[in-house]
Amino acid sequence: MRKVLFFSVNKRLFSVRKRIIYTLLVFLFFSLGAYAQSSANEQEVIYVSSAKFSSPLVEKWIAEYTKLHPNVRIKPADKNNHNVDLSFVANDESDSIAYASGKVIAYVGRYALLPVTTKENPLYERISKKKLGKKDIKNLFFIEDPLLEEENNSKKNKIQDLVTVYSGSNSTSG
Repeated sequence: MRKVLFFSVNKRLFSVRKRIIYTLLVFLFFSLGAYAQSSANEQEVIYVSSAKFSSPLVEKWIAEYTKLHPNVRIKPADKNNHNVDLSFVANDESDSIAYASGKVIAYVGRYALLPVTTKENPLYERISKKKLGKKDIKNLFFIEDPLLEEENNSKKNKIQDLVTVYSGSNSTSG
């Protein structure tokens, strides 16, 4: 009789253990499913900051990149967002200062045609109030463009008369 009692106790313990294991497996299965679903819905967003003047160009790059890679989410960072993943900068900060502050530098180009101005420029206030559009940039850099003349209906450009564009060799374009 003693053997039968021992056997029945072990059988009862075995069935309790079995229930606990099955319960844990079901709980684990549902929790992993919920975690996988929430992580699939919440893709990581890459925030990109740039100067106000170059933001149309950066926004165009973001749009073109997301066309090729729709699973990547990239957004321009606003002024209040301090969690920026990528910054487009053009300044005279030395590499050692940037590395000391924990920044990683990646040189992506040597030359870029971007309008540059200083606060001493008489047009600074006028230009800084609005972004330069595609037409304005064409007017600055492509003076003799026949398509541009057709767009402007042979009118003189007011900004072009007031601004001098310099090339990399310090020669002027107009």
